[in-house]
Amino acid sequence: MKRSTAITLLGAGVAAWAGINYFSDDTVSAAAYENVQQCAADGRSREACERAFAEASDEHQKSAPHYARREDCEAEFGSGACTTLPGAPGGSAGSFFVPAMAGFLLANALNSGYAAQPLYRPCSDPSDPRCRGSSFTGSGGAGGAGGRWFFTSTGERVATGAGSTEVGRSAFTGHGTAATLSRGGFGARAAAMGGGRS
Repeated sequence: MKRSTAITLLGAGVAAWAGINYFSDDTVSAAAYENVQQCAADGRSREACERAFAEASDEHQKSAPHYARREDCEAEFGSGACTTLPGAPGGSAGSFFVPAMAGFLLANALNSGYAAQPLYRPCSDPSDPRCRGSSFTGSGGAGGAGGRWFFTSTGERVATGAGSTEVGRSAFTGHGTAATLSRGGFGARAAAMGGGRS
């Protein structure tokens, strides 16, 4: 084989490999915030932050982890951290308990097509008084410097505090199941996700 042909083939192989890796990238540059004020303080327009918070709140109503009993919800998210949401997903009668939305996640790219997602903070830090007796067993519940991780409704770990993060696309596309969870159910979901990204 001629040297020039070998170099051409090698170059084509490298280009193909780079293209495949570029287009199969499964991460999204995103940011997590506890509230609209944090989002605006990070340089985003207040209007964009309010819109993202509203999107996440709407999704929270549909896909928040939900429990038949308040005790089961508080066992994973902490004392006083759960509220009643009327009607079960899918239009069933009755009410159920969901954790409070602890923040929201939005993609950094303009017009990314990804709707903002609600974030939750399960209790896993025994030194946090709200978490005493928590049954949360998901991977990596306590974040760096003693903080509590943000998780999506599917149990994917995305960030330990406000600001930029890299997340899997599933953080925006995998919505929580409509099944009612029992005590330890969200932790089991998070453990099945492998704790998500750190």
